[in-house]
Amino acid sequence: ILDTFVCPQVILLVGAVAAHKYVVGFCLGVELSANSRSTVRSHFFAILIFAFGSVAGIGIGMGLVDLQSDWSATSVPILQGLAAGTLLYVTVCEVMPREKARWHQRRRSAGLAQFLAVIIGFIILTAMNMFISELEPLKITDFS
Repeated sequence: ILDTFVCPQVILLVGAVAAHKYVVGFCLGVELSANSRSTVRSHFFAILIFAFGSVAGIGIGMGLVDLQSDWSATSVPILQGLAAGTLLYVTVCEVMPREKARWHQRRRSAGLAQFLAVIIGFIILTAMNMFISELEPLKITDFS
């Protein structure tokens, strides 16, 4: 009998990566299909890089966390800051201006709708984080 304890942080990580990969995968597919000059080979390499990017990042992160040294205590917050800054930059400087330009051509209240969508998304993710951090570790029993 194998008893394993699954941390709520692992569940949060799996949910976050899955939700992120779903949205980014959809966007990548749309961008690849919209580019008529790209070849099947370039599509293959774009999907390959997309598929292994998160795996490599998670592996590097796990390796750094498991080191338990002064170097990892310094590098983990730096890498987390770089990741957060990258997401913030892409959202604020690339995604939102492009969507704002599209929406403002059709609707006057587009800015308010986008602002509310960002706030609602932040509230949902904060609530999920608070809910998952309150969970007790789940006990999973494998009878094989």
